[in-house]
Amino acid sequence: MSRQLTRALCQLIVLALAMLAAVVSTHSAFAQFAEKKKLTLAAAQKMVAAAQAEAERNHLAGVIAVVDDGGWPILLLRMVNSAYLASVELAQGKARTAALFKKPSQDLEDAISPGRTAAVTAGDSSKCKAAFRSSWTAR
Repeated sequence: MSRQLTRALCQLIVLALAMLAAVVSTHSAFAQFAEKKKLTLAAAQKMVAAAQAEAERNHLAGVIAVVDDGGWPILLLRMVNSAYLASVELAQGKARTAALFKKPSQDLEDAISPGRTAAVTAGDSSKCKAAFRSSWTAR
């Protein structure tokens, strides 16, 4: 076999391996994207039913809100005789806060209660998110 033919064959093998690596890594990236778990309406309905049953056992009435990981509403239930009409907006806001900060909204309230009110003044929660996370970890 000539030297040129050997060189061309080696280049072809290297190219084939590079293409295989690209396909495998692309497949892996798509697999990770495709495997993202998301909250379905059926799951949200089960969550709301459980929350409603618990509220009724405790003789409570209110609003139950379920949102996705971006804070967008999936399901909202306003129970009969819920205390305030504003509870609809409050429940959605509380659920959205928990989703965006990836922590219970009670943690935000606990951070604000001792006088750390900077997070309250943020008009856009996405801008507040990074600042609040960094101050949260500093506690």
